[in-house]
Amino acid sequence: MVGRVPFTLHALVDLGLHFAEILRPFMDDLDKVAARAGDAADIENHRKLQGRLKEATQRLAQSNPMQDFAQDIAASRKGLASFGEVLDLTAQRECFNPLDRFYALYSMVDGVQKKYPVDYEYTADEVAFQITLWILIYEGVDFVFNQFHFYDEPHGNVAGYRSPSWVPNYRDATSRTRFIFKDLDKSLQDWEQKEQKEQMTNLSVLLGKSVLRFWARRVGTTRVVFKFPSETVEIARQVLHAVKEPPAEWGNGVDEANMAERLIWAFLAHGRMQQTFPVNDILNALEELSSSEDPSDLALSSAVGKQLLRNLPPLAGRTVFQLTDCATGGFGVGIGNIRDGDLLILSGKMTNPIALRDSGFRNFHTNPDVVHYRMVGNAFVEGIAEDQKDQPTPLVGELKGANFEEFLIW
Repeated sequence: MVGRVPFTLHALVDLGLHFAEILRPFMDDLDKVAARAGDAADIENHRKLQGRLKEATQRLAQSNPMQDFAQDIAASRKGLASFGEVLDLTAQRECFNPLDRFYALYSMVDGVQKKYPVDYEYTADEVAFQITLWILIYEGVDFVFNQFHFYDEPHGNVAGYRSPSWVPNYRDATSRTRFIFKDLDKSLQDWEQKEQKEQMTNLSVLLGKSVLRFWARRVGTTRVVFKFPSETVEIARQVLHAVKEPPAEWGNGVDEANMAERLIWAFLAHGRMQQTFPVNDILNALEELSSSEDPSDLALSSAVGKQLLRNLPPLAGRTVFQLTDCATGGFGVGIGNIRDGDLLILSGKMTNPIALRDSGFRNFHTNPDVVHYRMVGNAFVEGIAEDQKDQPTPLVGELKGANFEEFLIW
């Protein structure tokens, strides 16, 4: 669906009422065109075409196909918790005009189009800004930050300024890169507590820029250990090197007795091969791969090797970090452009932490000590995504006891 048309279900249903009228001129024109005399094939084709058009006109006069389409949309959107989920499902949709993708989806979630009417005078950056405000403030869905990547550099233009860093890149979903093997410990998703309800995400304007006032807990500060290389064999070698490091190197936020297992789980958490193969089998396959001149030989030799060759390439470019500035320590893997000193935070609605970076700005006229951050990207932190609920890690205990703070992000 493209063009300057209000994308509402009502408008689509109304359009369906006129399909028969749209076809009628074609029927009239066809009646004026005679088949070639003596050409049996042309006469037969002409007759069949007239019959199909007549049948289509009659069916459209009796029913509205767009009504069925509207009912299907209404049924499908019932399972969508937010506009962010709608965008996530359609992240790969390509439109010549980026606005078309946004506006074509407005009718999928009640209230969006009423709050922000369709207006093609806006730029795509401005519409993305409006959508993010809707998701965060009117729907209250913080985990939209976990559904999409962010721009590595300042991007776009909203009201004469660069687009805020907290507006996600809605064309780059994390569906294929998010860490799915372990879920966040549910005790940390406690946004329904009374004190958290009183701390609402909101927006303020400072020096003409939109500042997001966001409530979350501090998880820790990052110290980059290494960045995964691009070659699969080199990735395997890097994983083995990390596993062979003394457990104490990774902090005491995790159980040192099964450190190798936790590292493997963390590095391969974007897949599910840990549920199929024992960790020792994975380690043996990594050893074989790291010493192989032709990685394809490994795929032919074992099932675990074949699976490993599918799960290692997504690690290329990801950053492995240790947690500092927290009592328990720990480690994690960054999806985005994580650097030394980035601050990891976790709100009561997120599915994994996000990284913030000091923007360098200080408002010396009012609060010179208050830091203004930029949003960087998503991260998986080992120790807060747990399977063993009966023995929570020290990091989970530390976070549960931490207070929510207000972070200013622009």
